[in-house]
Amino acid sequence: MPSSSTSTSMGMAQYAASFEMRRGPIPDAEELIRYKEAHPEAPSIIFEQFRLAGEARRERERREMDLQEKDLNALIASERLGTFCALIIALVGFGCATFLVAGGHEVAGTVIFGLDVGALVTAFIAGRSNSHADEDPSSEERRPPDE
Repeated sequence: MPSSSTSTSMGMAQYAASFEMRRGPIPDAEELIRYKEAHPEAPSIIFEQFRLAGEARRERERREMDLQEKDLNALIASERLGTFCALIIALVGFGCATFLVAGGHEVAGTVIFGLDVGALVTAFIAGRSNSHADEDPSSEERRPPDE
């Protein structure tokens, strides 16, 4: 708690001030005693507010973690579904190409087979490069600076 005093000598005024600093949200023991002198229930009110603030913060953090977990699970499910659909489409393309080649349509079967393989390779390469481009750019801001 700041305090000040004034003294005069030969018409000049001198001022001295002192300040107390503390760490954390809870006042130190002497300050709590002063609060109790001003209002008998002040320390219990301060501790109750500190407890409630901590509970609210932990609840917010828990909800945020739950949302992040749901987001991750949805992303994983989407990736698995995409991989499964790509497998089905590739197998159908390979089956059609094999059927055409076996039926005497070598050129058409080879073209379909080539397009199928080319599409898979392109999707694989593009998917890998896009996954690196989609990384959260703000994650670099959260990293500690290199020393």
